[in-house]
Amino acid sequence: MYVWLERFRVSPPTPRPTAYVSYRMIYNTHQLGMPNIRKSVFGSRSERNLYATLTSRWSNRFNVYPNLPFLNIIEVKKNELPVFDFEVLKKSSVDYTLCTKDDAPVLSIEFDGLGYGFSRDGKYVPVVYDIPDPYRQEKMNRKLRAADKANYPLVILSYFEKEPIGKDLQITLVDGIIGQILSRRRFDELMNERLKEEPDILSRLSKREMDDLIDGIEIEADFEENPLSRKAAIAEVEAVKRGLLKRWSFHYFEEPTAPDLLSWPPDPESLSRRIDALRNAEWIGARIVSDTPSGIVLETAAKIRSISGHGVSPLILVEDIVRLLHATKLLDDHTEEIPNRTST
Repeated sequence: MYVWLERFRVSPPTPRPTAYVSYRMIYNTHQLGMPNIRKSVFGSRSERNLYATLTSRWSNRFNVYPNLPFLNIIEVKKNELPVFDFEVLKKSSVDYTLCTKDDAPVLSIEFDGLGYGFSRDGKYVPVVYDIPDPYRQEKMNRKLRAADKANYPLVILSYFEKEPIGKDLQITLVDGIIGQILSRRRFDELMNERLKEEPDILSRLSKREMDDLIDGIEIEADFEENPLSRKAAIAEVEAVKRGLLKRWSFHYFEEPTAPDLLSWPPDPESLSRRIDALRNAEWIGARIVSDTPSGIVLETAAKIRSISGHGVSPLILVEDIVRLLHATKLLDDHTEEIPNRTST
C-alpha cells in the first residue's frame, strides 16, 4: 500500500471517496502478491480422502495429524547433519502422522501425489520423473535417511495404496502397512515381557521350540494389531469350516519377472542376477488356486508395489490380500453353509 500512496500522492493530497480508496487498496494488494487463505489445508482431494480413511480406522487408538513439521516428529540437531540437509528438513513437513493419545509419534506416511512413488528399504522409488520439482527425489530421500537413523517408521506411498482392497471390504493396503508396523512393535513388547518372566528361556529351549515360540508371538501380535492379517485369517478359517477351502496351491510372482535359475545348485552369477532382480522388482504378486465344492477351479491373484522397511514386508502384505480376496470370494459364492465332509 505504501507504494501505491507514493505513486499517486499529490501536494496537497487530493481527497478521494472512501469507496474509491478501498477499491484501489484491494486491487493493489493483489498486484503486490499479498497472501490469500487456502481453500483446504490438504494439497488435493486424494490427500483429504486418505486422511479421512486413516481417521476412520485408527482415530480410536491414535491421534492422526496432517502436515506436521518434520522436526516436530524427529529431533535433529543442526550439528548432526550437513547445513543444506538440515535446512531442507527444517522446511519440510510430513503428510500424516499417527501419535499415541499422549501425542508421541508412532509412524508417519508421505503421500506422493506428484511422483506416484513409494519407499523401499529406506529409499524413495519415483515412478513419474517429469514433475515441477526436480529436487523432489532428493528431498524424499533426506527425510527417509533421517527417519532411518532415528529408527522411525516413515512410509512413502501413492494412489495405488489408498484404495480399498476389494469391493465392500472397507480395508486398504495402507491399513495393512500400518498394521505390520504396529505388529512388529507389539512383537517386541510381547517378547520382552516373556523374557522378563523367564530370563533363561533362550538358553533352555531347543531351536525348534524357540521357532515355535517366535511363531506364536508373531501370530498373537498380528492378530492384535494388523486388521488386514486378522480379516484374512477370519475369512479363511470360515471358508475351511464350511468345507469351501480344502486343497489349494499358492505361489508368488514379481514384475518385472526375475530370471530363472538355470541349474541347482545355481552358479554365483545367475543367483546374483536373480537376487538383484527380486530386490528391484516394482511389483510383488501372489496367486491362489483352489477347488470348490461345485467342481469349479477358483483362481485369485493380486499384486502390490514392493513397499518395505521398518517391519513392512510386501510378501506378507500381498499374501494377506490374496488370502482375504480368495476366501471372501468363496464365502460370497456359497452363501449357504456347506458341512465339512470327512473321508472314511
